[in-house]
Amino acid sequence: MFPFLLVMVPLVASLILLLTKDNGMRKFIVKLSALGIVGLAITTAVTYFNQPSVLQEEIPMLPEIVMAVDAVTAVAILYYCCVKSKHYLVGLLELVQVGLIFYFEFTQGP
Repeated sequence: MFPFLLVMVPLVASLILLLTKDNGMRKFIVKLSALGIVGLAITTAVTYFNQPSVLQEEIPMLPEIVMAVDAVTAVAILYYCCVKSKHYLVGLLELVQVGLIFYFEFTQGP
């Protein structure tokens, strides 16, 4: 249940943020969802410590689809951060994150 909530809480929070215009309410939603995500992450780590929970679906090509979406998202973030906003540190951190994801997916994955 906890891994499912770790996906759904940010999704619901982002949808609420998309519909909310008030900055004070947006700050509150971000802080509340961040607190919830931290609590869920700690609870998940404690619950499944030494008992890995593997979410397996019999969907062909699912890992490749997820990696492609991740790559497209990374390119969009890099474009926005580096070209439009000139925030090069964010772009560098994005490259490190995506590089680590690809490394672990292709070398440590099943």
